[in-house]
Amino acid sequence: MMAFSKAPVKKGSSYLTELETTNYKPILDEMMPYNIYVHKTMFSGNFHHRIVVKAVSNKEYGKVMLGLGKDETGNRIFPESGVFTGQEKQLQFVGRVTTTLRYLADIAIEILEEIGTYNLVTRNCQNFVNKFLDRIDFGDEKYLTTPQQVVVVASTMFLIGVGVVFLFKWRNEKK
Repeated sequence: MMAFSKAPVKKGSSYLTELETTNYKPILDEMMPYNIYVHKTMFSGNFHHRIVVKAVSNKEYGKVMLGLGKDETGNRIFPESGVFTGQEKQLQFVGRVTTTLRYLADIAIEILEEIGTYNLVTRNCQNFVNKFLDRIDFGDEKYLTTPQQVVVVASTMFLIGVGVVFLFKWRNEKK
């Protein structure tokens, strides 16, 4: 993955510096259909989501990522981009839009500017993905933020524990 220089997002930031080093350079401003995917992964013990874009064309341009990166302190965010080198099965297809890659990159930067400082609860990569999908009219698809995912896992574990207790109680009463 090619990453940005981790400069904080400020007016005029762009994904284009990295996108210009990919096969997409000659077509950044060409109006064409793009498949939009969400890549959900877990690394360093954290859930991470990002947008993956692929031109629908006879020519193979590959897939590029648009995401939210954060610095070592975990406070400052920056545009994170690069060629997607993962497997197709890691991607969830969301839909298709006809636009330019520059426009999609500009939307992503606007969202990063709005997010500002990183916050696990309200300003994280899942929020970035949800806002991006809203802006390109795929807002019906929502992804759980990290705290929501933790609540779901904890609730499931609690219910399993309650079920085991009742099972043992029922089994002991039957004896």
